[in-house]
Amino acid sequence: MFNKKIGVALSAGSARGLAHIGVLKVLNEHNIPIHCVAGTSMGSLVGGLHSAGISIDIIEALAVNLNQKKWMDVSVPKKGFIKGNKILKILKLLTKGCNIEDLPIPYGCVSTDLATGKRIIHTEGNLAEAIRASISIPGVFAPYKQDEMLLVDGAIVDRMPVSLCHSLGAEFIIAVDVSTQISEVEVNSIFDVIVQSMNIMQSELLKTNREECDLLIRPDVQSINPNHFSSAEKAIAAGEKAGRDIIPALERVIKGGSDNETKLTTQ
Repeated sequence: MFNKKIGVALSAGSARGLAHIGVLKVLNEHNIPIHCVAGTSMGSLVGGLHSAGISIDIIEALAVNLNQKKWMDVSVPKKGFIKGNKILKILKLLTKGCNIEDLPIPYGCVSTDLATGKRIIHTEGNLAEAIRASISIPGVFAPYKQDEMLLVDGAIVDRMPVSLCHSLGAEFIIAVDVSTQISEVEVNSIFDVIVQSMNIMQSELLKTNREECDLLIRPDVQSINPNHFSSAEKAIAAGEKAGRDIIPALERVIKGGSDNETKLTTQ
């Protein structure tokens, strides 16, 4: 009998990361028991809202219908083009100001201390503030100041936090990777330059992350520009397809209870 605690690790990916919604939707539909969730950047946002008990349908509706003007407070770039105050306010409203340690599903996310380069793990404290720190792409969002730290996107140090999932108690980890091949990305804007630079820095570390998980889901998001949040429906659909593709094999593992299954993956 399969009695391992299942954890989900959601990678960074900007608009491509909205595919996480589709994957979680499928896991919920098939009653796959999720013990904990770990996320970085967009993965931290989707995973955090889900762990707070917000339904996948509501998260999907927010992704599809929320106008960028509602959360983008553009400023003259001193530390970032977007101040981040609007998105923080929205996150606090959605999560009702809750703390991570009080969530119904154990959760953690990753940010980076810009001053020291250290990987910062958020497993307690205000959920909205932790997400705000984790999504702060350098140069795009202003860093989030917490205590003496200047926090930016966790993707700099840990794009897909599989090890954090382990520390949250997971014994079988489903990792969702929305990265794409470097050669297949078009670079047309400063946002593309920043995101592509981070992708290159993380490419080798991602290989290790992929090896550490038990099931790897890779939604086909190559045609989605990471800056185009208007492609939410397309990204979510890609996540749903990838999730459905892996469900038969995942259910066999759960029902069969085998500890010796070959690693499962979608491409």
